[in-house]
Amino acid sequence: SIDISLHEQMDYARILYNKGLYHQSLKVLDKLKEQAKTHNQLTYLQQVLFFEKKIEALYITRSMQDRADYLSKESDEVNDSLALVSQLSNLSLQLYSWYIKNGHCRNEEESITLQHFFSSKLGDKTLACTSFYERLYLYQCYCWNAFIRQDFLQYYRYTQKWVNLFDEEPCMLPIETAHYIKGMHNLMGSHFDLGNHRKLV
Repeated sequence: SIDISLHEQMDYARILYNKGLYHQSLKVLDKLKEQAKTHNQLTYLQQVLFFEKKIEALYITRSMQDRADYLSKESDEVNDSLALVSQLSNLSLQLYSWYIKNGHCRNEEESITLQHFFSSKLGDKTLACTSFYERLYLYQCYCWNAFIRQDFLQYYRYTQKWVNLFDEEPCMLPIETAHYIKGMHNLMGSHFDLGNHRKLV
């Protein structure tokens, strides 16, 4: 489990820090940071950066002059990514809640209302989505929006993008197995829905 591995390394870095072994602690944190980046673990990455800044603030490492700027820039990027993931996961849940309350759109008016809600919440976030979790929740949002409006072609396209994410980053499969299974389930369902829709047309 990547969670357990990262947690253990963080504990080890803290032990070294508490013993006053700051350089050794930074080396562990550097290794931890690379693992967290590789596996898209933003919350751990945020913790590592906070810890690194805490050590640098003691002014004992005599690091390169631009390290403060580098850590600040890296922290801002991680915080921005976490905020984007939070906003997109919120929108995905809100769309799911919409479906539970209202079901599929029954007419054009309801479809326009939903699309307006979706567009106003999503804004211009699409282009900013580059990391695994940003794209995962973005695709889920598009899936729910299309499914509720019964736009089965778009639903199929975004469930395929959802599943393709795991082909692009196979290391995420054991970490987010439930999301992969849900994506595959939706993809198979989208084939069925799209086939039925074409028969009716």
